[in-house]
Amino acid sequence: MPFRARLTLAALLLAGSVPSAIAVASPAKPADALHRLLIKEEIRDTLAHYNQLVDRDDGAPDRSAWMAMFTDDAEMRAFYPDGTPDIHLRGRPAIQKAFGGGGPKDSGLASKHYIVNVVFDDVADTEVRTHINAMSVTTTKNLVNRHCEGCGTQPVAISMFIYDNTWVKIAGEWKIQRMEVHFKN
Repeated sequence: MPFRARLTLAALLLAGSVPSAIAVASPAKPADALHRLLIKEEIRDTLAHYNQLVDRDDGAPDRSAWMAMFTDDAEMRAFYPDGTPDIHLRGRPAIQKAFGGGGPKDSGLASKHYIVNVVFDDVADTEVRTHINAMSVTTTKNLVNRHCEGCGTQPVAISMFIYDNTWVKIAGEWKIQRMEVHFKN
């Protein structure tokens, strides 16, 4: 409610012109607000942790630790910038086969994902929906006289995307049950 409207309503309430029953609804109880804030922080922490795992460049044999962020029955969809569907995977094994399997590859590339911001659409005790803007920067490990394959003549490729995730709490841990990835370039 705009400040001027709140001021007017407060003045009318003080003057006794407006019954208190139609006054502005009271804000959430501090304990409820604190509880929602803790849930949001748990999700942000989980994102940061798994973001580090997906970008490991220390020769880790696979991304199985990263895959733990998904429920067993997780669903992943990806869409091209024009909205055309790209992939549709069901179940953690399918997601792992597509993104987390195999050994380390020495491609001469380094890639890091960056979460730009997280918007919480719905926050409940056992389910949360988020809208996340992110980007990935891929470059050669040694920029001197090298160019990354698939980047044309440029030594750096930047990808922008949006994750729309549904998180569920299972055995005290937040996991992704549904992920939609919308590529923007």
